[in-house]
Amino acid sequence: KDPTGYNAIRMSATTKNEVLLHFFGRSDSKDIQEEYVEEMRELVEVKNQLEGQGMTAFTPPILDEENFEEVTQSLKENPPTSPDFKRLLDVYSTKIKFIEFEVKGIKLDQRTITIPTDVLNLVNEELRNQITTRLHIFDKEARDSIKKRLSGIEKQVETIRDKFLKRVASRNKSVIKAEQLLTFKNEIETLNTEYDKVQDDIEADIRGNLITLKKRLKSELKRNFEEITPDELTKFKTHEQFPLFLDDYVEKISSKIHLPTATQLMKYFEVNTRVFDPTYEDFKDQDFISELEKVGFISRSEKKEIVEEFEAIAVQIDESSITMQ
Repeated sequence: KDPTGYNAIRMSATTKNEVLLHFFGRSDSKDIQEEYVEEMRELVEVKNQLEGQGMTAFTPPILDEENFEEVTQSLKENPPTSPDFKRLLDVYSTKIKFIEFEVKGIKLDQRTITIPTDVLNLVNEELRNQITTRLHIFDKEARDSIKKRLSGIEKQVETIRDKFLKRVASRNKSVIKAEQLLTFKNEIETLNTEYDKVQDDIEADIRGNLITLKKRLKSELKRNFEEITPDELTKFKTHEQFPLFLDDYVEKISSKIHLPTATQLMKYFEVNTRVFDPTYEDFKDQDFISELEKVGFISRSEKKEIVEEFEAIAVQIDESSITMQ
């Protein structure tokens, strides 16, 4: 009845021995009798120690008539695997692993910012066409420079993918042979080292371009507002302090355009990997098994063994369902 545990009956070693003795008879073996007595003595000691400390000995969930129907339905929906299939699962989950491999920041040169609509509505058509609704953070020269420096990392990432990972469409995941995990890990460490060096190289470009972009935006906005005076400044157009008021207005409008900081952009550089085992649900998918054979992760005979075992389990489940009904 424990919802976080296995679909099985949990018993102590003593109860296990009682069950074995019930089915196979009480042995006259002196060793078994002594083992049984010693185990009971130890359990009593533990119980007395716990109660002496004001605690209660652990009592597993009891399967009674009230929750028997619920547990029966749970077993029907999630039956225990057969020993043969459990063996297959154990064998192949040590050979084949799912893997998530993601490298962030490689496309940093393409990063853009969004220009708020209320800002666009204040500028003339020429400037509006120039900045549209999204604006590249980096100018063309900087984009080319950053892209060139990151291209080596991008090639390294693709080499790692091609060398170790195979995509399986049926599970929408990538797989890797477990025997290659150590080599894969070493190449990821090398990639991280190289990536750190590139980040150090381009950090100055990032900081410099953010400052340049901020100045360029303010300059373009000021030029626009000199041609088209904002409504709230019209009455001050001939005033000697108009340039001061205009600079303040440009500052206020430009503050609505949220630029990322260099620190925020540097956080985009990241290499993430996660490895996990295939499950019962994965191995019951024949498309997945076929893809494993196609990419060379299992042989034809291994595919046949897995498929036949699962089909046998499916028959057992169907027969069990009919019996329950």
